[in-house]
Amino acid sequence: MQTLQPRQIAIRASVSDVVDGEFIERDRDKRVISPHGVEMKRVALVGFVIEHYVSEADGDKKRYEYITIDDGTGTISAKAWDERSAHLFHGIQEGNLVLVVGMVRKSGDETYISLDFVTELSDPNFMSLHLLERYKTILKRTGLQLPDTSMYQQEFLDFSESSQPKEAKPSSSRKTAPSKKTKSSKPKIGGLAGEILSFIQENVNPDGVPMKDIVAHFEEKGKKSQDIQKKVFDLTGDVVIYEVKASHYLPSDM
Repeated sequence: MQTLQPRQIAIRASVSDVVDGEFIERDRDKRVISPHGVEMKRVALVGFVIEHYVSEADGDKKRYEYITIDDGTGTISAKAWDERSAHLFHGIQEGNLVLVVGMVRKSGDETYISLDFVTELSDPNFMSLHLLERYKTILKRTGLQLPDTSMYQQEFLDFSESSQPKEAKPSSSRKTAPSKKTKSSKPKIGGLAGEILSFIQENVNPDGVPMKDIVAHFEEKGKKSQDIQKKVFDLTGDVVIYEVKASHYLPSDM
């Protein structure tokens, strides 16, 4: 009797975690290792739909449909085939903010998502929550234990039908960059976090300051790598800095 394989937990990720990661395939085992070292088979992504393509069935050719999403770190396509695709993508339009869940796959040079489901999101705060939980996942899965201080205690999304967001109204605007804070609203940042912020500000370049450079600089001062990375993620979660691409950071007030 054939045993059913347990469904993989979907790990919160950014698009760059997937497309800039290392794809590994052994027999039927397919996974990607993100630039941060997180192993992922099934992922949850949040982004804006920038393309929606449909190819109807023709003879032996199956119906094929996909959307391309952009979360500010990169773009990736989520694909489905046969009549199932019509159901999965029903009501999804370009410009929508969506949650995409599926298995990471690769064909030729393209890394994509084999879609399990996609749903539109009406609350733009879901993007911030998603990114905060992504940082927690990176820290926990790379060996750092965090104090239980976040108001959001969920590391993974338990994607059952009951947990999916309710049907939402169409999104009319696109948000791809963190909101900027005025100088008067910024709290004074001290300690290691303040030193990291100053280092990033002093080494600004269009590609962002690499995490490895930040870690190397402060390790020379006797700081631990995990403590340095945690402070970087704390600064990102507080929107003091932002990730311009995988593991590269810039001040949010630029």
